[in-house]
Amino acid sequence: MDRKMELNEDWAYDDGNMIIQVLKERFEEPEWVMNRLLPKIASASDEALLYDLLHSIYERRNQPEFANAKAMYQVIIKHSGGRLNFPPECLEPTGEVWTQKVPRHDAICGNFVRFITESHLIGAIEEASWVLSETFISMVEKKVKWLLVKDAFGVIHCLVAPVLRLFAEGLSPPIPAVGETLELLVRVIIRLHLPEQSDLAGGWAFRERGCGFCDDCAELNQFLTSPDQTVWKFTSREDRRMHILHAIGMTPSLRTISRPDYACGRCKTLTVTKDGPESQPRLDSWKFNYTGLKRVLQPLEGDFMKDFLGEQRYRELILLEGVTPFPQAPSAAGVRRPAAEEELESDKRVRASLQTTEVNQGGSSFEQEVVDG
Repeated sequence: MDRKMELNEDWAYDDGNMIIQVLKERFEEPEWVMNRLLPKIASASDEALLYDLLHSIYERRNQPEFANAKAMYQVIIKHSGGRLNFPPECLEPTGEVWTQKVPRHDAICGNFVRFITESHLIGAIEEASWVLSETFISMVEKKVKWLLVKDAFGVIHCLVAPVLRLFAEGLSPPIPAVGETLELLVRVIIRLHLPEQSDLAGGWAFRERGCGFCDDCAELNQFLTSPDQTVWKFTSREDRRMHILHAIGMTPSLRTISRPDYACGRCKTLTVTKDGPESQPRLDSWKFNYTGLKRVLQPLEGDFMKDFLGEQRYRELILLEGVTPFPQAPSAAGVRRPAAEEELESDKRVRASLQTTEVNQGGSSFEQEVVDG
C-alpha cells in the first residue's frame, strides 16, 4: 500500500477490498488515513471504485474502525475532482435509434443515487450538495446531448425523483437546477409523445421534432413543417448526424439513408425523404403515454413541489394541467384550460389495460409508444 502511494499509481476497482482492509488495520492512525491515504485514493481512482468504496464505508459506519465514516466521506468527495458527478454523457443516445433497446436507467443512475442518498444520511450534506449542484447544472448546460434519450420517463423516475425526495424530506437543501432538469424532461415528453391532434399545414407538412434547442434540429424542423419539401440532405460528422436520427426516431413515413461524402472528409450525408403524409397520433397511444407520465409524476405531488417549482410550473409540470390530445383555446388569463372531465375519466378507465407502464421498486419499466399512426 505504501509503495503504491509513493509511486502515485492509479487505483483500480479491484483495489477496493484492499483499501477497506487497510482502513481497518490502521484506524488508529487517523491523520495518515485522512491526510494521506484517502486524498491519494480519491484523486487517482475512477468513479466505479469511489462509489463502491464509499458504499463499503457506509455499510461499516457502526464498526469501531469506521467511527470517522462521515469524515472519510467528506475527504473522498472533496478530493474526487468531480469524478463523483453524474455525467450527462451516460444518458446520451448512441447508435442507430432502431437498434437500441430501452436503457436500464435504474442501473445507469443507481450508483450515483445511492451515493447521494448515503452521503446525506451519513452527514456529508454540504459535500453531497456540491456534487448535486455540479451534476444538474451540467445537465442543464448539456441538454442538447442527452435530452433525446430513448426513455425520458425512466430518467425522471430513476434520477430526478429520488433527488427531489431528499429535498422534500429535508435531508438536502433544494437545488434549482434539479427543477430545471425535471422541466426539460417533462416538456420534451409532452412535445414529442403527447402532441395535440391538430390540422397540419397540408401537403407534406409534418410535426416538429428534435431537442428544441440546437440549430440542427431547427433546420430539420424547417424541412418537416414545409408542405412542399419532400427531401432534405444533411452533411455532418457522426455525432450531429446521430442527433438528427434520434430526433426523427421511428417515424414510419420518414425514410433515412446515410452515404459517405468524400468531399467532406469523414462526414456523411444523411438524406431524409417523406414517403407519405403524416397521420394524426392515435388516441390510444396518446393515452398510453399520458398514463405513463402521470404515474412517474404522481409521487412528486404535494406542497413541497408546489413551493419548489411555483404554483404555475407545478400545475403544468406535475399535474399536467392543460395537457390534452385536443386543441383548446387559451383562457382569459392566457393559460390553457385543463382537459375536459370526460377525458380524464377515460384516461382512468384505460389505466387497467396499460400493464406495460409499470413502476418496479427495484428498477424502472416505462414504455412510450410511437405517436404516428
